[in-house]
Amino acid sequence: MQRADSSRQWRMIREFIAKLPQPQLIVPGNHDVPLYNVINRILRPMTTYQREIGVPLNPVIELPGAVIIGGVTAHGLTIDGGMLSKRQRRTLTELWSRYDDTRWKLMVLHHQLVNPPGYQHRATMRDSVGVAHLLEQWGVDVLLCGHIHVSHVGQTADSIPTLQHGTVICQSGTTTSRRGKSRERGAQSYNLLSISDTAIDITPHVYTAATAQFTPTAIYTVRRRDRRSIEQRSVEGVAASLDRIAE
Repeated sequence: MQRADSSRQWRMIREFIAKLPQPQLIVPGNHDVPLYNVINRILRPMTTYQREIGVPLNPVIELPGAVIIGGVTAHGLTIDGGMLSKRQRRTLTELWSRYDDTRWKLMVLHHQLVNPPGYQHRATMRDSVGVAHLLEQWGVDVLLCGHIHVSHVGQTADSIPTLQHGTVICQSGTTTSRRGKSRERGAQSYNLLSISDTAIDITPHVYTAATAQFTPTAIYTVRRRDRRSIEQRSVEGVAASLDRIAE
């Protein structure tokens, strides 16, 4: 388990990151905050992360027709659920003001904004309603998050009725460990996103021991003409979609 107090583990994670394809967008999580060094945990929670990983706290990747921005929800006072500090909110507001709605807008945060249906025992992000309204204000199309080791694709407006149109949630399970929870207990999973001019396809994959491979479970589509609703297709329709992505 990654602990931000261990120089050996920082070295291991740097070596792992170096093997991954570029470009990369990396955001810190709760295990990147010092656990045993209380002074650093409270006063300098991101200092070691920035020194060891060497990436901006609010990374930005511009792609053709899309922009992805990362934020920090892990803090020294955080026990379970994360938070967006006032400084983070100001920083992200300024960053998102640079981009209009002609681009797809994707936000990456470590902590979950809402819990998946049937999985309500974990603390969500502090002031989750306020953050959801900020995402809507910024025009974010898809929020990518994780933390609780359960994959989920949904909509913030399903849980927060005060939103006008909401934001699509693409929540990651766990890919590099066996800490999957709930219906994915002990299993690895990941989400594949395919972005085109007209749509974003989200395809969750779960590792199946019987086949010894990751298997797509469904495909969720967000279309540009209606950027906040989700179309879901069964696994039978996934193969054709993946063929189209590969072309």
